[in-house]
Amino acid sequence: LRATCLYHTLESFGFHFAVSSLATASFTSEQADKLYLKSYDTDNVQVFISHCWRDKRFPKLVALWIRFNLYPALLCSSIVGAIVFVASLSKQRVEEDELMTPTVLLAGVGSFFLSLAFWHHVPFRLGCRKSQRSLFFDKLCVYQYESDLRQQGIDSFAAYIAKCDEILVLWSPEYFTRLWCTLEMAALVKTHADSGKLPLYFMPLGLAKAAFLSWISLALLCVARELQLLLDTFYWMADFVVLTPLLILNALIFGLAIDRYAQARRSLTKQLETFDVRESRCAFESDRETVYHTIREWFTDLDGFNNNVRLHVRDHVASSLGWEFHFPKRLTFPPMLFSIFTQLDRIAAGDFEHQTMFKIFAFIADIARLGALIPIFILLSYCFAKMGRRWLAFILFVICALCFQSFLTYGEQVLHEGTPVWLCVLEVTSQWVTYFLTVKASWIADAVLSRCILGG
Repeated sequence: LRATCLYHTLESFGFHFAVSSLATASFTSEQADKLYLKSYDTDNVQVFISHCWRDKRFPKLVALWIRFNLYPALLCSSIVGAIVFVASLSKQRVEEDELMTPTVLLAGVGSFFLSLAFWHHVPFRLGCRKSQRSLFFDKLCVYQYESDLRQQGIDSFAAYIAKCDEILVLWSPEYFTRLWCTLEMAALVKTHADSGKLPLYFMPLGLAKAAFLSWISLALLCVARELQLLLDTFYWMADFVVLTPLLILNALIFGLAIDRYAQARRSLTKQLETFDVRESRCAFESDRETVYHTIREWFTDLDGFNNNVRLHVRDHVASSLGWEFHFPKRLTFPPMLFSIFTQLDRIAAGDFEHQTMFKIFAFIADIARLGALIPIFILLSYCFAKMGRRWLAFILFVICALCFQSFLTYGEQVLHEGTPVWLCVLEVTSQWVTYFLTVKASWIADAVLSRCILGG
């Protein structure tokens, strides 16, 4: 049993994923030796990476960034933002009305994306192997030159999976159509049949890509909001010049990324309900009987394996991913952090010295607004995905995205001096209730949607 680390798996921005099929890829002995030396012998592996080689490189890269680097990135950016904020407070303002500059936001957002992409370099460069998760990545952990050793490693997938603490599935609509992917799933079901619990972590590639692009989009929107306030002091067309083009661009990004994920997520449910290993494809048809023979040894017949996937795997995926339009709560944290950075810039600029109470209410409400924005778009996309005409659904989705982003941008202006305190409390409460409902109570929305016209 061999394992590698995240640094080697993701080196050169996921270079090792840049092949369409590992089975048809050819390596020289020198190349195979170089790849194999990136792994090491071990008795236990923490994470088994299961993926389809036909999927593109970028979504896999982003999915692994999010899975392993998200929380360190949030922590690093919080520390950097706090340091820059304290430094901004200690800086003596020249004038009382000095313009606000987005220093905390730029530093925080920049450190977040840098940490997200490069955090796994830190423990590797420091030589802290114990702090690095051990991964099974087939390209590095199975020798790729000698066919006998390569086949021996492939045949031992069941033994590998049995000794793994977690199976990370980088899922796409292509995943359950590939024969070797179904073999890995068969090994998982077989080795954990007694426990009844599958150590399965599903990471849809479409979700990872949609979340990453949405974070970039919302980060740009936060920067634009601060630039709009900066320019509005001396340029009356600041809204039109800065915000309008970016709102349209963001709506298109949201529309493409989230709409594609919604379509893929709906196909996952159908795939699991109608799964049949006989319909799986592979690079070499000669491998089919080998895989079938292995599955028959484990499950008596192919139909027995099909039933296991349709029942046990489907239930586990449903419980871990939630409903089709569910958006994991942890993926809402970066936009909420960006909102905090924006407000810290305003505090550092002295903007909270006047109308303090109302701006504190606006601060708290804005965090929830940004956190709920992506889940709301996922919900909208789920609604429009039920429409027969895709082009019309996309146009309606973009229009709704523009409306919601306009509300996000100007929503805090509802709270100003003279607004009753009870109305401020109601505004803040409604924003946070919306946030918690969109990330937690998706079953309520599903019950409502099932009775609406679109659900019919």
